[in-house]
Amino acid sequence: MSNLNILSRLIESRSDKDPDEIMNFIKSELNTKVEEIIEVLNKEDDKKNLIIGINTKLKNVEAIVLSGHIDTVGADEEKYNTNPYKLTIKGDKAYGLGIIDMKCFASSIMDSIEELKCKKSPIILVLTGDEETNLYGVENVINKFKELNIRPKFTIIGEPTSFEIKDTSNGCFEYKVEVYGKSCHSSKPKDGINSICVVARIISYIEDLASKYENLTMSCDLVEGGTIINRVPDYASVSFDIRTTSMENYESALSLIKKEISNLENIYGCSIKLENKLRIPPLSNNDEEVINKISKTFNLKVSNFLGGCEAGYYKEYGGDAILFGLGDLELAHKPNEYMVVADYDKYNNLLISLIDKLVDIYF
Repeated sequence: MSNLNILSRLIESRSDKDPDEIMNFIKSELNTKVEEIIEVLNKEDDKKNLIIGINTKLKNVEAIVLSGHIDTVGADEEKYNTNPYKLTIKGDKAYGLGIIDMKCFASSIMDSIEELKCKKSPIILVLTGDEETNLYGVENVINKFKELNIRPKFTIIGEPTSFEIKDTSNGCFEYKVEVYGKSCHSSKPKDGINSICVVARIISYIEDLASKYENLTMSCDLVEGGTIINRVPDYASVSFDIRTTSMENYESALSLIKKEISNLENIYGCSIKLENKLRIPPLSNNDEEVINKISKTFNLKVSNFLGGCEAGYYKEYGGDAILFGLGDLELAHKPNEYMVVADYDKYNNLLISLIDKLVDIYF
């Protein structure tokens, strides 16, 4: 049974507030045990991300990539039955903020570092510090991969999947629509251009459009506009997201939304701005033969990952990717997040065996 010392240290690090602290700990812990560590700073917010060559230098290499994020959401401390910033074991469960989402993944790799160093194929570990906020980290890591000519042959993302292989995941594309109308007194509404009315048309259009696609959802979740009851508002906005496993469906829906926006500009005589706020590409189009080999070898169920995650970025860059981790995703981002203690060693052993299988396939 693993002693969980590293996992305990990771839980204690407040990566919901300052992920750099936990990155510094990981660097100090692994610095003398691996071939090379490169720190990648986000250009946008200076947060740290790590590319760790476990048994390889980080240039001109094809590798199996193990990837995860080390940041967490904040904790609603009053709803916790244990200290969220301390690993607490009760019975067969271990509790702590981010334990399955996804500090146990980083801990598992760190505990298995000596075994991973002996693999005959290059193994690279990537840890990002902002997956729960804006995902600048994985984008900057991929750019660094391109710069250094690092090519993933296969990527495993350790999100909680209850020991299932997730070979597809939804992309998530967030947009903000801003409508600039014309203000006037509400007693003469025809003298102005009511931006809220235009936003209402956009919301209705998006709702109707979503029903016409399979495997695609659209949701309008934030609306702003108006300042006072007796003034026609000259500004209003709506933020919405598009989630799907199909880039084709996403591009089709977005094209139709842009067309409707142009139509509304002509009808109302207003100006409408559409801005992309977040882009998470979907994970899809993996090699089914490889996925089937892995699932049959280890008797693992294959299914879709409902959340947005970093997997699609790797697939978009090159090579297949899957999500494979311990813990139930339903427990993530909630008070009293836990893992079953026995699952930790089970996952470590399965992950090593899975890597061995990938080495046989690709190397």
